[in-house]
Amino acid sequence: REGARHTYDLVRRKLAQEAAVGYSSAGRVIAVGPEVRGDFKPGDAVACAGSGHANHADIVAVPINLCAKVPDGVPLEAAAFSTIAAIAMHGVRLAEVSLGERVAVIGCGLIGKIACRLLLCAGAEPIAIDTNPSRVQDAHRSGVKHALVADGSAAELALAATSGQGADAVVITAAASSSAPLHLAAEISRDRGRLVLVGAVPIDFPRPPLYDKELSFRVSRSYGPGRYDALYEERGFDYPIGYVRWTEQRNMESVLALVADGRLKLLDLIERVVPVENAAGAYEQIADRATRGAIVLAYGDAPDPAPSAVTLIGAVTGNGANGAPVAARPAPALARPPRIGLIGAGSFAVKTIVPALTAAGAQLELVGGGGGPSAEAAQRTLGFARVAASESDVIDDDAVDAVVVCTRHASHARLVMRALERGKHVFCEKPLALTAPEVEDVIAAARASGAVLAAGFNRRFSPQLRE
Repeated sequence: REGARHTYDLVRRKLAQEAAVGYSSAGRVIAVGPEVRGDFKPGDAVACAGSGHANHADIVAVPINLCAKVPDGVPLEAAAFSTIAAIAMHGVRLAEVSLGERVAVIGCGLIGKIACRLLLCAGAEPIAIDTNPSRVQDAHRSGVKHALVADGSAAELALAATSGQGADAVVITAAASSSAPLHLAAEISRDRGRLVLVGAVPIDFPRPPLYDKELSFRVSRSYGPGRYDALYEERGFDYPIGYVRWTEQRNMESVLALVADGRLKLLDLIERVVPVENAAGAYEQIADRATRGAIVLAYGDAPDPAPSAVTLIGAVTGNGANGAPVAARPAPALARPPRIGLIGAGSFAVKTIVPALTAAGAQLELVGGGGGPSAEAAQRTLGFARVAASESDVIDDDAVDAVVVCTRHASHARLVMRALERGKHVFCEKPLALTAPEVEDVIAAARASGAVLAAGFNRRFSPQLRE
């Protein structure tokens, strides 16, 4: 839409930016949001889930439905497996396993190994199958009676393990480029058996095996109901337990309860614990398949969290915490190009706002805030002089004349008022605020500061609308 050169530049910048990784972690609470319900409090040990939330990082911010309290006695190294184990647990639940059933697990990687252990907890008889003999041996050592190498005789041996009847259910946790695991699952299943796909396998197999045995087939979606539902994951709306017994959070809690009771063992799955400073080497070993078990990244004592970006008492009411009037620092008149502090180096800021600032002659001084590693990438690719550790560090820096706010909408009013209070000129990408009272508060802060406040309502400058 915007031309080949623009697209090329956008892709090049994106490729140069690191990506936040990880979705299963555990740690201790250092702060709790004001609307968090329940008994979460600072100091609690919690397991966390969710890509974009439970990242591999010293400090993460996680919505309440993606957290589960860790019971006393469960080490954080084991609790860090909660999300991964919940993936296996959800697959087992979809298989509707009952006491005494024989359940084949095709693929004995980390999730497959945990699935076998959960089946043992449920009183089922797992049959572990994998192409890797070492993984098969690991499954056998963990208590799986029937552990088979997926070769030409695997189907025959699996049927023999079920007295020729076939498996009641098959959980496919393999990752493969062909549909061979599905073909094997259909072959070893009993009449009217149940197939559940957890792993990444192409869904491409002929109709006759499904028809001849009247097999049921389901695809498991991550770690339980609620996954990918923004109302559940982002806004904290829970499903009534009477209608949805096992949500993703309740699956995590169930995993942790089994670990606390000693019925589910996870620590022996860890090959080693690696300090986060050595994470690059750990990733290389995983990519080179030089590791047999799981690697846990460990962080030292977490630093004290950055203080809240601003206490809004003064900006909102006009009075300080003790009732005294708040005096905003007057914004300086500039006889030189303004030194810009950017909060939130997202895609729109990178491809639209920053090029416009550069073209206008502004000096790119400081970048910080937002999510993930975007700030460091902006320093490298866009030419910012420095990277700030937090939003408040951008606002409080004496070398910054004007603050550009390009974060999530809900944070705009708070950051704008804080910057105005510090005597900074402000450009805020739309919207300026989310409610009418917030707009009034922002305008009052702007009038008190004497600084320039501009909002990015860009449609008024659209060539088509102007014409």
